[in-house]
Amino acid sequence: MKTGLFHTRIASLVTLLAVAPTALGDSTSCQTDFRDTTPAERSQVTAVLKTMQSALPPAPEGWIIVVDPANEISVPGRTCMDKDTEKTPWNYGFTRTYKQVEGVEARGKLIEDRVASHQSAMERVKPRLDAAQAKYQKITDQINALIQKKDYAGAEKLAPQLRAAEKEYEAILNEVNDPAAAAATDKEVNRDFEMSISVYANPRLVSVGEGAKAIVPPARAKSAQRWHVESEQESVDHALYLFGAWTADASGKWRGGIRAGAPPVAAHAISVLVSGDPARVTSTIPTIKFPTFEAAVR
Repeated sequence: MKTGLFHTRIASLVTLLAVAPTALGDSTSCQTDFRDTTPAERSQVTAVLKTMQSALPPAPEGWIIVVDPANEISVPGRTCMDKDTEKTPWNYGFTRTYKQVEGVEARGKLIEDRVASHQSAMERVKPRLDAAQAKYQKITDQINALIQKKDYAGAEKLAPQLRAAEKEYEAILNEVNDPAAAAATDKEVNRDFEMSISVYANPRLVSVGEGAKAIVPPARAKSAQRWHVESEQESVDHALYLFGAWTADASGKWRGGIRAGAPPVAAHAISVLVSGDPARVTSTIPTIKFPTFEAAVR
């Protein structure tokens, strides 16, 4: 049975079309050349990143922050020297993942119980499976023998029997395999297991998920929307907050803009995406220091 318990599952549904933190400007699109970023530029980016970090909450009780926040700081080392690129706000940020460590044994027990149940069911039908497999093999051997004798017509006549034997075997397996039960176990295992908060300065483009609805925005936020994603393995909410220079296009996507008088390394537009169990997202939102983001884009 497949489960995503020990893998990072919460993927951001917001499209952040961003340049890489190590080199601002795609090497395939840069028409001139790259230059090293200056100490002053790297210092300002670091300051903005630390400011954004300071707005995030600590891990809730019974949870941990997966990656040391000190390792969230990634400063661009190079930038394209194209005239337009040099004037474009730099994109940088990080995603902080929180993981619940309480109850890991209970989650593991769910998996163990499901595996044990499946194995027990397989043992119950094993005699029938063995008989069905033997029947299938017997017909296969007969067909092979006829083919060796070049009696292709005789082999063809046995084909319906072979297909029937195969369906008989599959029908027995289907009595044991229960995709719905496996999916339900996976969903319970993954429920409220991880949460992530993605914070980016100057994304080029941000789009929300299907069914997004406006929610009460923090003071001076440009936009605040929330939507739900339901799948076989998890039930996740996403809450997106935008601060600073943003413009919505006709398709509903948001494009990061330029703040008058601010250098490219400054924060012109900030996106904050909270993703996790619906109840966890609701309880986390009040713990985020949203005024910090608003102040960073003034």
